Amino acid sequence: MKVLFADDDVVLHRVLGHRLSREGFTVLQEWKRRPGLASIPVIMLTARNREGDVIGALEQGAVDYLTKPFSPAELIARIRRFIPPPSPSSP
Repeated sequence: MKVLFADDDVVLHRVLGHRLSREGFTVLQEWKRRPGLASIPVIMLTARNREGDVIGALEQGAVDYLTKPFSPAELIARIRRFIPPPSPSSP
């Protein structure tokens, strides 16, 4: 699972990414339990490609599941499915 964190320190990104990857689906479960976060769509980006992993993530609330390596264009297309279309402007 990927979690967005913004920082310009590449080492911090790697350390946090490694630590979170060890937590597996626990992060998704906690995310979906919190009212302020539960409605945010979660797309799993992972090297875990077993059928049980995919099904488990989807049953726990992930809206999509993409295995590594993945195409950035495919990820963008999947993300766009969850972005509401712009409302028509008033005359």
